[in-house]
Amino acid sequence: MKQNQSNTDVSDLVKRLTDHEKECAKRWGETTVELRELKHHAYENAKKWDRLNWYTLTGIIIILSTNVANLFK
Repeated sequence: MKQNQSNTDVSDLVKRLTDHEKECAKRWGETTVELRELKHHAYENAKKWDRLNWYTLTGIIIILSTNVANLFK
């Protein structure tokens, strides 16, 4: 009788472990997708900031060159 209950406990533990592994695999898949999307959004955001930096730098150079040109008039 004790052997029978022990086998039942082990099979129950194996089933619970299998269910847990399936749940973890599902969550890991969802996490991987979310990380991929986050990477894409971060890259797009970095491109926007890079463009903004170039616009700012170009504007500052134009303002400085205009002021320097006005000094030598």
